[in-house]
Amino acid sequence: MHTRLSTICGILLIAAAAIPSVFGQIQPDDRRALLERLRREIAAHGYTFTVGDNPALDLPLEALCGTRPHDPNWSLEGADAIDAKRALPTRFDWREAGGLPPVRNQGSCGSCWAFAAVGVLECQILLVDGEVVNLSEQQLVDCNRGGPFGNSGCNGGFTSNAMFYLASQGVTFEAWYPYKQMDFPYGTCIGDAVSKSYKPARRGGVANEVAAIKQAIYDHGPVACSVAVDDLFQAYTGGIYNGPGATYTNHAVLLVGWDDNNGDGYWIMRNSWGTSWGLDGYMLIRWGAAQIGSDCIWAETDPIAAPALVQSAVTVDSAGNGVLDPGETATVRLTVHNHGTAAAGISVGLASDDPLVTVTQPADTLPDLAKGAEADAEFTVTASPDAPKAHRLEFALNFAGGGFAANGRFWHRLRRPQALVIDMDGNANSGPAVLAALLANGVDAVRFTDYDLSELDGIPMLFVCLGVSPHDYILSTLDGVYLRRALARGQNMYLEGGDVWSVSPVNQILQPWFNATCVSSGAAPLTAVTGAAGTSYAGFDLPYTGDNENIDQIAPAADGWQILQNAPSAFGCGVATNGHNYWGTWYPFKAIAASFEFGGLAEGSGDNSRLELMRRMAEYLTPPKPGDLNLNGAFDAEDITLLAHCVAGNLLLPEDADPDYDGDGRAGATDLLRLILFVTD
Repeated sequence: MHTRLSTICGILLIAAAAIPSVFGQIQPDDRRALLERLRREIAAHGYTFTVGDNPALDLPLEALCGTRPHDPNWSLEGADAIDAKRALPTRFDWREAGGLPPVRNQGSCGSCWAFAAVGVLECQILLVDGEVVNLSEQQLVDCNRGGPFGNSGCNGGFTSNAMFYLASQGVTFEAWYPYKQMDFPYGTCIGDAVSKSYKPARRGGVANEVAAIKQAIYDHGPVACSVAVDDLFQAYTGGIYNGPGATYTNHAVLLVGWDDNNGDGYWIMRNSWGTSWGLDGYMLIRWGAAQIGSDCIWAETDPIAAPALVQSAVTVDSAGNGVLDPGETATVRLTVHNHGTAAAGISVGLASDDPLVTVTQPADTLPDLAKGAEADAEFTVTASPDAPKAHRLEFALNFAGGGFAANGRFWHRLRRPQALVIDMDGNANSGPAVLAALLANGVDAVRFTDYDLSELDGIPMLFVCLGVSPHDYILSTLDGVYLRRALARGQNMYLEGGDVWSVSPVNQILQPWFNATCVSSGAAPLTAVTGAAGTSYAGFDLPYTGDNENIDQIAPAADGWQILQNAPSAFGCGVATNGHNYWGTWYPFKAIAASFEFGGLAEGSGDNSRLELMRRMAEYLTPPKPGDLNLNGAFDAEDITLLAHCVAGNLLLPEDADPDYDGDGRAGATDLLRLILFVTD
């Protein structure tokens, strides 16, 4: 394939929009069969909606739904009785009447109850204060547990308990407690350290009657309700949903309006599965379908009576590259937005308890800020030269002045390395050996045993060590989500694990993307790793003495090829691929699947050594440098010639070649001039 940069950029933009956000629980063939069955069911019953492929089908329902059914006699303590008080319009939609905040995405965590409760509050704030705020669902997932609150994070909960928690404790900003799709991503509840500016002033329950729910929506704003979700609901793409739903309510949503529809009325429902589901995140659902309208709750907020300051952006001005390096001093610029009343004389303080960073200019003063206004605050920080690349720094913020005070925080990672070794192996047999081999081969690499997989972006090569039984690490559902997302972004990956290729979620999530399949689980011991004939690994023959229990035999599938195998009892233990075809979209990346521990290989010597094996794997996984158009790993006169022809528009470059030498997003005369100066200097 050959193309020009403008075409490359267009393809990248399309691919970025199409990156799957979740893991492949339902494989393509199974999904086609599912959709065919659902369409037959729709036709047989005369349902009035359509189904199709959407990201929600990538998850099992239990990961999407986390609301628990209430007792049939449940009522919210202190609930107001909502009775029809006057004639209401035949159609009403809060999206048109007052506007609504953006649709959120709960991902692979059964936290719909938190999104519904927080969603009601965010809608109220927009209606009352005219400000779009992003509040923290993760705070509820982590902190809304036990005691009087009784929720269970990603394992589910009650929206009523969440609303009680909000009224009691309040909620902070998303920027100060970011959502991670998992329980306790920060180790524990960390809500106490930050200010919580918002809470409902009044709340109440609503009877599951059309007139009462209409009145609640009209009088109070969007309401949170329960619904009984099934696979028809999950696959919804349009029309008026009138399916039966599950046997009990299992999901929390918002109702934001209605349409009487000439006697065949429906609710306008807002989901928390992102904008790629349904009608840009919404559904039209027939009154009473799938038990919609169960357990409805409304809430109101009073107009905010104080400033509500939070950073809307954090910029690190570090030699113009926007990232802090170990040993570097840089300006940290916070763009602060005021969601509340006018703020005057506000000072902002910055601090960190991390010994690997020093805040050398810890304070700044903001100009007066009206509601909705923004201003910058600047600080100076110095990272320790001993800090590893990709180290995550946490900073505390303090806003004070004019009788107002609030505490916030943010995080910043130091410059990402060329390669990240993610060592999850229970006895660390391989991670240190992988790191040592990469460093010996001149690769800029660091090793972490506790890296946050939601922050893998910006790292060209990932080396993931999962170990071998009985010390293996079995990936969680969310681990698979993040690793597959990295592949879809075009990051290259080496993933090793002795007995993980036969275990879910790896075999469901990652095998298709690595184009590897498990032939047998632990049928024979691994004695030596040899290179497959006809590949760049031919000639390798290294004895294996690492953990050796239940090592999987893996073989190539689709667009993969065998690169490593056992000897003398030949079976595959290494597969490589250049990308994956996901539902007709090609995602280019380079990946190696291994079913052994690199650290268990004999050292060897010369061309038949562990060091040389890593050199060849790293060479394969290293992305080409922008401007290296002949792909020889160096900048030379041939690159200048190729770039000149490319800029002139009379040359199509190889797929892997990137002519954007200066990184400004386009190929032009500036790239050519800078490359000439570099080569001839």
